[in-house]
Amino acid sequence: MSQDEPHPLTPSPLRGEGEPLDQLQHDFFNLVADSPSNSVTGDENGFSSALSTQHSALFQGLGGESDRTAALALALTPRLGPILLSRLLQHFHSIEAILAADPAQLRRVSGIGSQLSAAIKSINLKRTAALIKRCAADGIGILLWFDVEFPACFRRLPDLPLAIFVRGTLPASDARTIAIVGTRQATPDGLQLAQTWSQELARRGWIVVSGLARGIDSKAHRSALDASGCSVAVLGSGLNQVYPPENLALSAWLTHKGALISEVHPDNGVTRGSLVLRNRLITAFSRAVIVIECGANSGAMDAARRGHAQGKPIYAPPNSAGNQLLLDSFARPLPATADELIVELERDHDPADG
Repeated sequence: MSQDEPHPLTPSPLRGEGEPLDQLQHDFFNLVADSPSNSVTGDENGFSSALSTQHSALFQGLGGESDRTAALALALTPRLGPILLSRLLQHFHSIEAILAADPAQLRRVSGIGSQLSAAIKSINLKRTAALIKRCAADGIGILLWFDVEFPACFRRLPDLPLAIFVRGTLPASDARTIAIVGTRQATPDGLQLAQTWSQELARRGWIVVSGLARGIDSKAHRSALDASGCSVAVLGSGLNQVYPPENLALSAWLTHKGALISEVHPDNGVTRGSLVLRNRLITAFSRAVIVIECGANSGAMDAARRGHAQGKPIYAPPNSAGNQLLLDSFARPLPATADELIVELERDHDPADG
């Protein structure tokens, strides 16, 4: 990823208004430690099962266009993530009841304070309905957490996105996907390595997933497409505000030979937080992660840690300080050839993971 500076591992949607971040970090890391996914070869389903009860209310009795409009409005409410929305649904039993509740009633739910209750009460369903129509006209698909088409790999996340926006065609759930990530300040050797691996894997039918950032990410996307393959970009900005702007043409190419995905409102620009959060989606969408080249405190390092927590195999060559740190911790050495890597991935792959 693109930000070569320290990033927190814990995604911010886990935090609710009025709840200390330290406590939620403690809960999050306890779940990781107690889960089979806390190993390179673990099954990410074990991670999600630890939270299945907590999120169960998210999937009860939802559907219909009115529910979709209200659900999207809630999904786009700042600081209202899956944990708090699940608590609201457990308390009020329906989205309509949440929106009908007064601020005092909303604040009876743990984690809902004055700011969040005010944000919920300010929801304008007509504006949300207009956004849905505009997205349809702009070729942007909207998938909500309870939709059948919503990627199962995202639904298994403890901090699942409540809505994703898509341009292009999402790969099938059983598609062979692999993340190729790295630093913005790539060396010539790093760029060449990204090109080689992206092209070799794309020629063998693998879909390259990355973050559309400058440097390694952009090289990975372009190289896969140059090889007549497919690629998926997970953005840290809205789909109408492609970042970085010089990748606008590349993003258009990706919509024809893959997809763009974002959990950010289509008209919103990039933020540091959204860049960090998209890392969990990049790794969740992939069977494995190749870190081409990264610094010791980089966005790619964050992606590797998130992928490792999800139980994904992480690969890296020993060509940078960050990569060496990964290899000393939990990463596997990158095999010599794409064929060797594919044999290893196919051998270890559990079809239940998609």
